[in-house]
Amino acid sequence: MVVVLGVLLGIGLLGLGRLIRGLPLVPALPRRTRRGQRLSSKEKRSLFAGLVVGVVVVLGTRNLVFAVIAGAAVVLWPLVAGGGKAERSA
Repeated sequence: MVVVLGVLLGIGLLGLGRLIRGLPLVPALPRRTRRGQRLSSKEKRSLFAGLVVGVVVVLGTRNLVFAVIAGAAVVLWPLVAGGGKAERSA
């Protein structure tokens, strides 16, 4: 329970920091131009890294919930923290 509250506090602080800087809470995702478009190599690497982190956490802690959270954090981190690059390029 304490871990969940810590994660929620961290997400809230990240969101508050983004709002204070005038950035949107969640950066806009780039739109796909066609339905069957394949994943880029960067997206594939991110998904693979998330899978590896999830497996390592499962093997280390034997806790599936922590593994899913850790894997999702690896995959979604560029969306949370990478908004500044998109803002600078715009």
